[in-house]
Amino acid sequence: MINHIIYIVNNLFIVWFWQTWWFETGVVLILLGTFFIFYKIKVKALRHQNSVVSQSFEECKELLKYSKENEQKAKEETEFSNRSKNLLLAKLSHEIRTPMNGIIGMASLLTETQLSSEQLEYAETIGQCGENLMTVMNDMLISDVLDYSNAGVERMEIEHKDFYLSNVVEEVLETFADKVDQAKVELLYSIDQNVPSQIVGDPLRLRQVLMNILENAVKFTNKGEILIGVHLVKAIDRNQIELGFEVRDTGTGLPAAEMELLSKDISSIDARQNSNGLQLIICKKIIGLMGGYLKIETKTGGGTLFKFTIRTRLSLQPLRANTYFNTSLQEKRILIVDDNFTSQTIFKKLLEQWKLAVTLADSGKQALEILSKNPRFDLILADMEMPEMNGIELMKLIRSQNLKIPAILLNSKGDERYKEYPGLFKSVVIKPIRHQTLYKYISNELYQPEKISIEQPDTKQKLSNDFAKKYPLRILIAEDNTTNQQIALMILKKMGYEADVAKNGQEALETVSEGNYDMILMDVQMPVMDGLEATRMIRLCLNEQPIIIAMTANAMQGDRQECLQAGMDDYISKPVKLEVMGKMLEKWGTKVKDKQ
Repeated sequence: MINHIIYIVNNLFIVWFWQTWWFETGVVLILLGTFFIFYKIKVKALRHQNSVVSQSFEECKELLKYSKENEQKAKEETEFSNRSKNLLLAKLSHEIRTPMNGIIGMASLLTETQLSSEQLEYAETIGQCGENLMTVMNDMLISDVLDYSNAGVERMEIEHKDFYLSNVVEEVLETFADKVDQAKVELLYSIDQNVPSQIVGDPLRLRQVLMNILENAVKFTNKGEILIGVHLVKAIDRNQIELGFEVRDTGTGLPAAEMELLSKDISSIDARQNSNGLQLIICKKIIGLMGGYLKIETKTGGGTLFKFTIRTRLSLQPLRANTYFNTSLQEKRILIVDDNFTSQTIFKKLLEQWKLAVTLADSGKQALEILSKNPRFDLILADMEMPEMNGIELMKLIRSQNLKIPAILLNSKGDERYKEYPGLFKSVVIKPIRHQTLYKYISNELYQPEKISIEQPDTKQKLSNDFAKKYPLRILIAEDNTTNQQIALMILKKMGYEADVAKNGQEALETVSEGNYDMILMDVQMPVMDGLEATRMIRLCLNEQPIIIAMTANAMQGDRQECLQAGMDDYISKPVKLEVMGKMLEKWGTKVKDKQ
């Protein structure tokens, strides 16, 4: 009963409490307080977030500023590095070209003198090796020495001029003659009869490709032979043909690592670690520019076969007969004694083209057996190095049998053992053997020289003594290098000019101010005053303006334009070629002559 009364009282209190004004006011205040607290917390959170964002934004601005500063600094460092590298390359080019001007220039002047065929061959080889070196150096400079990029290759210019294909092949082989001599490796070549002897193309680039490939072949070949073969692939039209080249060796085979490099891009290769592989990639690119392709077949211990093609044109120039065949040579009996099967095959095919009757022997023993059955031979070609019996021993035995057949020794360069037996051989032909040279010796031994017409050394001079009479010029040479002075003076003297010399730009300015000169051959890098400044002063000060031609070792990209902007009329890069100098003097000499 009491609990029931308490329950009723509580309910009445609760109803009364909810209905009082202060309860309702309290509830409202609690709600407002809660909302206010929530608002404050939210505002504080937003302010904190905004502060964090502002701080992050400032940090980003600082990072961006730092990044831009680093980017600018890196750009400046790169530009400085490029400028330094360009200066280094320009200096390297200049320092190499200056002595090479002496080597190539003197070799060219030497070919202008009366030489024997052997001396002429040596002089021409010196000149060709120098030009090969200049070609390689130019390509290295284009590629920034260590990074031979695709862009560098694309900047190559493929020339189109007449040349004799056999000359290029023979010059390449002769370059490696000393390297393979100690290893007893035969250097051979064979050009099919239907391949034109004179074509239009880029002989320097073709020589570069063959030299790079041959360098690989020589590196991996310690015995046996290296053979260059040339054949006609197809006639594209009436004037354009595709030639195929094969370089086959009997070496150990090209390493797989270098074969793998051929599939890579040039710029991805470190030239310092993969120079041989890089050379092959350069060859591949050059061959592509000449319209061909490169293919390599190799196996360990089985040698390597390099095959490539080029597209070229038939020469429209009058053909110079390489050989004047005498009909009385036909069917003359020749015995070839050589243990190398490839060499035998090449010489047999070559001599049969000359209408000679050929018999082969692969050893001295077999040669003696052949002669015992039929001694009626007109000439013997005997190789020096053969197993069991060398060429000297063979001919001593033949002479002991009272056989007086004339003989020609096929000998390696530097081997002079034959000199101990004078009269044993009529002639000695040094390997690698030029086919035209071999024909000349065969003809000389079979007939009296006056009865045959044989090609003599090509002594046609590039420089004519009466050139100065046709194009009279008073010439000043501005050059500080003594050797280059001598070369320029000698070239001009060969053409009939008596030139004066100034040792620097200031001396050139003073000399030309006192005398009336038609032309100045101006070097660029000279002490006291360089050629560019001297040219500007001459253009500014003189009333009678001479023709100024830059003759400089500065041959980097932009050097020609810099010379022309300074006021020069034309540009020749060193090493100076005789034919280039002649054309330059003819070009400007004609203009001077027309003004007179």
